[in-house]
Amino acid sequence: MLCLFFGGIGAHKFYLGHTSSGVMFQLFSLTAIPLIISFFNLLGLIFMSEKNSTIDITICI
Repeated sequence: MLCLFFGGIGAHKFYLGHTSSGVMFQLFSLTAIPLIISFFNLLGLIFMSEKNSTIDITICI
């Protein structure tokens, strides 16, 4: 849900412990780049198979 609502400012990156990615999202938050990336991350999480969900849930790049 963080990826959906606060993806544009990188909240989901900080939650997962990827602080360097979160800082980059914060720096570019005035552009639409982080919002577009988080939208595609969300689509990847939605359409992920259940077998890969336990492995790939922390790789929200």
